[in-house]
This record gives sequence, C-alpha cells and structure tokens, in this order.
Amino acid sequence: ATEAYLRDSGIAHNIMRNNLYLENYLTTSVMLALLSNNKWVTTAGEGKATYIPKDDSARVGAALLMGKGEPDMDYDVTGGEAITQREICGLISKASGLDFEYIPADHDQFYTYLDAIHIPRETDGDYSKSPVPWCSNDMVTNEAGIGDGLMDVATDTVQTLTGRKPLTARDLIDKYSFVWKERVTNWGELSRRLNSIEFLRS
Repeated sequence: ATEAYLRDSGIAHNIMRNNLYLENYLTTSVMLALLSNNKWVTTAGEGKATYIPKDDSARVGAALLMGKGEPDMDYDVTGGEAITQREICGLISKASGLDFEYIPADHDQFYTYLDAIHIPRETDGDYSKSPVPWCSNDMVTNEAGIGDGLMDVATDTVQTLTGRKPLTARDLIDKYSFVWKERVTNWGELSRRLNSIEFLRS
C-alpha cells in the first residue's frame, strides 16, 4: 500500500525492501542459545535465506540517496548467499568451540521455548525479564517465513549499486565473537557492546 501511494503521488522515490538482517543470527540467536544450554531453537527448519548485512544495507541506502538507482524503482536488498540457520549454527559452533545444538521446532514448541525465557507474545507485554526487546509473535512468524522459503530471494542489488559483493556470515563471525566469549545474554549489554564497537570504528 505504501509503494502504491508513492507511485500515485508522483514523488520521486526509491524503496528498499530489506531481507532479514544477518547480524541478528550472529548475535541474538547466539545470545538466546547461551541462555538455553547451547540449544539453538527456531521454526526456520532447513529453510534458506539471503540475510542482508546491515553495513551492506546502509551502503545501498547511501547509493540510492546519491542517485545511483533508477528513478522510482523498488529494490529487494538481499545478501549474496542463501544459507540455513543450521549452517550458521555450525559455523558459530566451529568458531567458538561450543557445541551449539540446532533444534527445529513447530510453532507451539517455539512459543513454549520463548515463554520459558520470558519473551512476551505481544508488543505490550511485560519486558522486565525479557532478554530481547521484541515479541515472540514476530519471532515465530519471521522464523517460520524462513522455513517456508519466503526469505530465499536472490538479487544483485548490493553489487549493482555499491560495486561490491555483500558480506557473508563467515566474513562477520569474528566481529561478533564477543557474544560467546563474554557470554552476553541480554539486549542491553549487547547494545552497549555494539555501540562501543561502532564508536571505536568511527
């Protein structure tokens, strides 16, 4: 509906349709597994996704603001590899030396798991004990979308607009190794560490 409104308005625009962010699966998924005796639980099953690194998304946004896109074009912004969460879990297990166990779950099992670690089902729930700032309804359906193949979309948007290939999970694992090395288990600490990394980079 938003895209239709823009097209009808005559306002010059580009729209970015970002895939799920790769960093979430190198930080938050690891964090939740650490809270759960190294069990990586998800409804994603064996579904693949072309997760987009945030830096690549930012580069695409900058390129579009500089006029490098086609006028009034919508862009699916995706990563350069289709990868399963089982594969990501395996990469992190190898890098960390920790035996993370990948556990595919159905909707009810995933809800039960998220309830047990105090993640509210609704956005207006009690977040005082939740390790993350979002609701399990979103987490269950996002992950199930991966399992259903909805996030396995291949595009060349990043390379076309920025002149470089997207980063991969292997490229970013070391950057986020602090999550398992320091056993980060809540979003507040994760955000502080990420902000300090960005400050040092700048």
